[in-house]
Amino acid sequence: MAAEAGVPVIPVSIWGAHRILTRGHGFSFRRSWRAPVRVHVDAPVVLPAGVDVEAATEALRGTLQAGIDRCIAGFPLRPGPGAWWMPARLGGGAPTDAERQLLDAADAAAGRRRAPRTR
Repeated sequence: MAAEAGVPVIPVSIWGAHRILTRGHGFSFRRSWRAPVRVHVDAPVVLPAGVDVEAATEALRGTLQAGIDRCIAGFPLRPGPGAWWMPARLGGGAPTDAERQLLDAADAAAGRRRAPRTR
């Protein structure tokens, strides 16, 4: 869409907001009060008309992940082992993407949320 419109994509990566409201932990005013959130804004990406959309999407995904990695590196809280809000790949207890998909499907089947969109 950005390539067709001739507008840049501005990659914005955020880390910490997931601690405020996440599956299985509900909202806690106490936890959200002064909760640190890190935001990394990267350089605009201009996509030429006719760009390889899949390649551009992968490049953007890499840029966003690098921004998240920067946010994590500068995050002021150091989680203990198995922290519910830290990804499993970093020693935390957050669900992996495969586990999240199973949880989403179970929620949809139980009527707790809409079924996830398929591409």
